[in-house]
Amino acid sequence: MLEPEHAAANADYVGYSTPVTKAKAFLPLEVANDERFYPDFSEVKGLEVYADLGPEKLSLYNELYLQLKMAKR
Repeated sequence: MLEPEHAAANADYVGYSTPVTKAKAFLPLEVANDERFYPDFSEVKGLEVYADLGPEKLSLYNELYLQLKMAKR
């Protein structure tokens, strides 16, 4: 997957971006130039990252989400 050709083929297949920068040369131009897949690094600074809340909070989140889903029925 670290070979640019393979990384590009995988990215094209799954529809995600690839961290292998040399793979962009093997992608269709419409994908390689799409800022939704490959944003400018100046924009990346403002993006949000989900923090790992740990198993306790994850369990609570899952339970609350399940209750929400069941209430909609």
